[in-house]
Amino acid sequence: MNQHYSPEEKVKILEEGEKAGVSVAEVCRRYQIPTTTYFTWRKEAREAMKAHFKNGKRSSLNARKEEKEKQKIQGEIRRLRAVIAEITAENLTLKKTLGDL
Repeated sequence: MNQHYSPEEKVKILEEGEKAGVSVAEVCRRYQIPTTTYFTWRKEAREAMKAHFKNGKRSSLNARKEEKEKQKIQGEIRRLRAVIAEITAENLTLKKTLGDL
């Protein structure tokens, strides 16, 4: 029988097959799947877990780097705004002084 199982159902089947004293062959018969399918799912699940743990660490490092970069950029924006405000004030003062002449 060629059934389609949801990811949740596949996890449940894999968990059943991992229980102590449970035969993988019996679990496969119960769900009418070939044992090769079971072992393929198990391999894919383990590879996905490895990738998740590997990427999870990298993602948190990247997030910290991105946050530091964001703070650096925001600081530079504040500095540039202050410079613009100062130049604008000086420009207005000069215009006013020249206008009074």
